[in-house]
Amino acid sequence: MFNNASSFNQPLNGWNTSSATNMSSMFSSATAFNQNLSNWDVSHVEFFSLMFLGATSFDQNLANWSPLAVTTMSSMLSSCNMSHINYDALLISWASKNLPTGIPFSHPIKAGLFQEIKRSATLLPPGRPTTLDCPVIIK
Repeated sequence: MFNNASSFNQPLNGWNTSSATNMSSMFSSATAFNQNLSNWDVSHVEFFSLMFLGATSFDQNLANWSPLAVTTMSSMLSSCNMSHINYDALLISWASKNLPTGIPFSHPIKAGLFQEIKRSATLLPPGRPTTLDCPVIIK
């Protein structure tokens, strides 16, 4: 939808997403996008792969999201700049929800954040979508 929209950065938090099932690549390479999406109902979304891939400005708290129908999240947050604070909040929130198990989930691991992310991932019960399937980025 906003894939490769490099200058797009408009508010979308009022959108009704309750019927959406596929958000794959929605903001891929939308390099300027950094808007609040915390009100989005993603409970019916199955596909999140590559959603924020390369959205280098994106750093929002998605802890309110409940992806109850998710089947894939591979590289959902890869190459975006979500802070470890927002990432921690996301993992802690998802740990308290009855989410599907065995779903690969990735986040860009940067030098200096590796220990915080590793610690966050261990907070979740076994089987939650915490597989870090991305390389360590050291700069």
